[in-house]
Amino acid sequence: MKPVLEFTNACASDSFNSYQLEVTFINNVFNSDNEFTIELSNKDGDFTTPTALKTISDKNSAFRFTSEFQIPVNTAGANYKIRVKSSSPETYSPETDSFEAYYMSIDMLTLNNFENVVLCEGDSKEIIADGNSNNEYQWYKDGEKLTLGGNSLSVNSPGLYYCEIYYGSCNSPATSNIVEVSTSDATEAQILGDTNVYLCENDTYLLEASVNNNLYTYSWFKDGVKVTSLPDYTPSITISDLTDLGSYTLEVTNEFGCSYTSNSVTIENVNTDFSVEINTANSINIFAGESKELSITHDAQNAEITWFKDNIQVPNSNSLSINITEPGTYYATVKSTSNNCTETKPSENIVVSSFIEFDATIITATDYTACDSSDIQLSLASVKAIDINNVSYDLSDAQIALLNFEWLKDNTVVNGATEKQININTYENNGVYFLKITNGAIASKSNSLEVSLKLPVIDITSSSTSNSYCDNKQITLTSSVNLGLSYQWYLNSTAIPNAINETYDVSETGVYYLEQSDTNGCITTSNEIAITNVDSDFTISTNSTSETFILFGETKVLEITHNAENPVINWFRNDILISNSSSTSLTINESGTYYATVTNTVDGCSETKSSENFIVNSIESFNAKIATLPNYVECTSDRTQLLLESIKAVDVNQNVHDLTSAQISLLSYNWYKDDVLLNGFTNNQYTIDTHVENGNYVLEVTNGSIKSKSNSLDIVLGVLEPVINSNDQTNTFCSTKQIILSSTQQNGVSYQWLLNGSPISGATEATLEIDAAGAYEIEVTNKEGCAKTSNNIVIDNFDTNFTIATSTGASSVILDGETKVLTISHNAQNAIITWFKDDIEIPNSNTNSLTVTQPGIYYAIVEKSLDGCSETKAIDAISVNAVESFTTTITALQNYSECSSLQTQLTYNSIEVKGKNGGIYELTSGQIELLEFEWYKDNNIITGTTNSAITINNYEENGSYFLRIRNGAITSTSNTLNIKLGLPEITISSIDDTYALCLNKEVVLSTTQINGLSYQWFFNNAEIVGETNSTLEVIEVGNYTVEATGFGCSRISDQIDIKSFDGNSIEFNFDNEITIQEGETITISANGADTYEWFDEDNNLIETSSSVDINKAGNYRVVAYLNGCSIEKFFTVLVVSGNIYVPNILTPNGDGVNDSWKIPPEFAFKNNIEVEIISNAGRTVLRQKNYQNNWPDINIKTASLYFYIIRDEQNIIKKGTINILK
Repeated sequence: MKPVLEFTNACASDSFNSYQLEVTFINNVFNSDNEFTIELSNKDGDFTTPTALKTISDKNSAFRFTSEFQIPVNTAGANYKIRVKSSSPETYSPETDSFEAYYMSIDMLTLNNFENVVLCEGDSKEIIADGNSNNEYQWYKDGEKLTLGGNSLSVNSPGLYYCEIYYGSCNSPATSNIVEVSTSDATEAQILGDTNVYLCENDTYLLEASVNNNLYTYSWFKDGVKVTSLPDYTPSITISDLTDLGSYTLEVTNEFGCSYTSNSVTIENVNTDFSVEINTANSINIFAGESKELSITHDAQNAEITWFKDNIQVPNSNSLSINITEPGTYYATVKSTSNNCTETKPSENIVVSSFIEFDATIITATDYTACDSSDIQLSLASVKAIDINNVSYDLSDAQIALLNFEWLKDNTVVNGATEKQININTYENNGVYFLKITNGAIASKSNSLEVSLKLPVIDITSSSTSNSYCDNKQITLTSSVNLGLSYQWYLNSTAIPNAINETYDVSETGVYYLEQSDTNGCITTSNEIAITNVDSDFTISTNSTSETFILFGETKVLEITHNAENPVINWFRNDILISNSSSTSLTINESGTYYATVTNTVDGCSETKSSENFIVNSIESFNAKIATLPNYVECTSDRTQLLLESIKAVDVNQNVHDLTSAQISLLSYNWYKDDVLLNGFTNNQYTIDTHVENGNYVLEVTNGSIKSKSNSLDIVLGVLEPVINSNDQTNTFCSTKQIILSSTQQNGVSYQWLLNGSPISGATEATLEIDAAGAYEIEVTNKEGCAKTSNNIVIDNFDTNFTIATSTGASSVILDGETKVLTISHNAQNAIITWFKDDIEIPNSNTNSLTVTQPGIYYAIVEKSLDGCSETKAIDAISVNAVESFTTTITALQNYSECSSLQTQLTYNSIEVKGKNGGIYELTSGQIELLEFEWYKDNNIITGTTNSAITINNYEENGSYFLRIRNGAITSTSNTLNIKLGLPEITISSIDDTYALCLNKEVVLSTTQINGLSYQWFFNNAEIVGETNSTLEVIEVGNYTVEATGFGCSRISDQIDIKSFDGNSIEFNFDNEITIQEGETITISANGADTYEWFDEDNNLIETSSSVDINKAGNYRVVAYLNGCSIEKFFTVLVVSGNIYVPNILTPNGDGVNDSWKIPPEFAFKNNIEVEIISNAGRTVLRQKNYQNNWPDINIKTASLYFYIIRDEQNIIKKGTINILK
């Protein structure tokens, strides 16, 4: 029957996990080793992989029992089912109705680490509960159910969120804290200035945000990639390097994590760089009378081009290309001018050479193999021209087109072969080939190549179609004829002497082939022909056993196999030919001796062979054996079956044979009991259903005229196992209850009832009315004395035992406005619960939990009632106490340091509560939320400070702080903390930004005047008596500091150094000696001063600004005035002529003469004159001002050409070449 659940839903936890199930079975019979297993399905009611809840081994004889079990800790679902499994025999009960089951966690969930969430516009964030449950979570927003899902939730709108673990119909004890989600807007920010900025070399540019807040994070992006080397607070960056060029954007993230992306600003540079490329190969050849064009390309602006041949300038060559007709070394220089910047670069050299001979190489095709290829192409693989320096050069297609070609074979001209390649397609043209190349008076030969093409295919044929050799039989082998080739015949890979013609007459067996060859060593081999002897031999064998038997009504097939080519077959029985028996098999139905003959004929020859004999015997009798089923036990089994266990045939030669299933089907059967034929039972098995059929049994077997009997068996069956039932479903005994037991009935037996294993006197009927608890069973016995005992039914006395417990602490405290839940757990059935407060019953309190809001002494009573009996138990009293007082301790942040920290926060460190019972309790977070907070500074309430923490922002808020808390009529004051925040940074500056003293000039230092602070100045770390203002007049050189005191703290400034005036802050952007060209005007300047006076060598005042234009030689001076002090600088201007000679030949051989390039003093050793030296490859090897006449400073080992450029600040003064001779 279906197991009965004694509960509706299973809501288990660590504090309660006990459930009962009633199991009933009526007609089932279980073996003594049987065990019952209570199995739980998965959450969908499926038993594919069930969970075993409990194993029961002592209820095999009870037809009804109740079992207690627990559910696993991973149970969670709404469609669980239970079934009961027996092991011996293996059967399953029906499944119970589905029910909800959850193993519930009672731990509190922590949501988002107790942190609230701020959302940016259009943003979403994930909040996560830290529970480890596999169950779903029920999410709430603003107190309403939101969704059922996992332990995380994506939120995108403001509200109050919390969650609990979902336990279906069970009330969830696991609820999280509340997280407040609010929204915030991003801060709009832009990059100041133009959207496109162009920089010249060495220029810088400041990118600056329109919003400056040290609480924000500034992320700069260059070309879409974040600049990672910057701190979070970087409202501006400076662009100062070419690698910094690109497109910039700024992302500003406010303190709530909301980001805004600015406009884009592109930084580009003014590019004066360019490249020069030659369009001609570095090394080319020229034939006599040939014209070639040399050209370059460049990307310079305002370009000027100059071509050179052998380091000599080509006149009128300001173009991208020139035409040449002579050999030599050519190159071009390109000068670019852009934005008043110039740069000159030379091209690579182009070497043009003449020739004296050709180096030619011919090759064969890549797939050519000597003596294997059928055709070939010889071609010119490469041709190079050799110049007068014995240097080889590749030729262009145009140059190759000027060459003449002529092919020769074996030193003989091949008529018409005047191309770069020649095709040879027959072995008749094999030989040695080379190519002759001419151009004008130059003639050269290529390498030689020997050509050996494949010889033609050769086939041989036989005059015989079978190639079978016999005496006096002639076979002739013949081949095709190819002129000019030699022949050799082979037998079994050995040359046959004197067999060198195109035909050969065979004289013995073996494998023949023909080989042909030419004078070049090429060989081809024909196909092979195998000559064999005639073979007429064969074999014959049988596929059946040599001796067997045959039953009446049976047929058998005899079979032979052979490998004769042209067979003739005959079969014989007892040496008499069987007509129409010419196949390899013969079907028979009688005994006898059989064999077959095979005659084979090949090429007119024949041979006959006989098979082995087939002996087929007739049957004389059968050996039959019967047996019971394997599980038959005398006097125990109540039913069995007799079977034909084995049968064998005995032939006339007393050979014993096993029978096949087909042979057994030819047999017939009769059963006998106590030597009497059992009519109608003609199968080879017989079933005995009851002990009244006990007796002696035999089986008779018949085939044709042959009859045989089996062994005999005595069968003694026992009675059926009785089953007893009770008229009471509970099997619980009470003095007022009548319970009647009854047994199943059967004929020919006697009955005896047993109690606890002992016979009950006079209890010999099929029914029994009991008068005591215990284990009852009945014993049934037949006339042979075979007895069986029924299942047992255990009648129990009523059980009044159960447990009651509470998870609520014995003592706690309750605050004004607080609610508490008192809970109990029990395992009583049909329980009635009654709660009491101060010994007074609380109406309508029949529940496991009680919500209270007032102090008092609480307890609960549980009454169990079952089958007219009852039992009552109570829990220990729970004391819920009112508040007597609070004890509060406040503290500052851990990193708070007196007179050092600039900000801190005060909050409570602990809050203890004393109950009316004198007990001390720690408040829970929920109880703390019921408290009211008020902060005091210097014994005055701070308006609006109602949170549990307060932030002290600066030194102006220094003072004594304490916290007052309130709950209902109870108030408490915390300890007092004296907070001293540090003063702001004290800085010193000069009123007129002057930090140097000069004659009759004072320096006034000052610091910011801050209310509430007093000041004291120090000179060289010594207190300056009487100097207590925020300013100080400095009259002597030294180190100065100022100390500010107030609000209980003091702070001293950084040291400032006052020095004597030395003019270092004034810069003169020119040298003491300046060189200009004749007719040139130069502008020189100074900066860092207030005013300027420029004088010529006649002491005439010529300018009063920061710069002056000078175009003639002379001695000059400038006076710069700064903060009442002055400094004077003298300088000389030299004028040089453009006709000054500069040397252009060097011989750096270490002899001390002309080893370095020495230029006139008008250009050397001048800070405003720059010298640049460029190699003929365009690489700058020297570029410096104040040239020291010392180049080259390394050993130049080969002759070469260099270019020089001499320039002042604005123009090129002179340029030319420097030839290095070795």
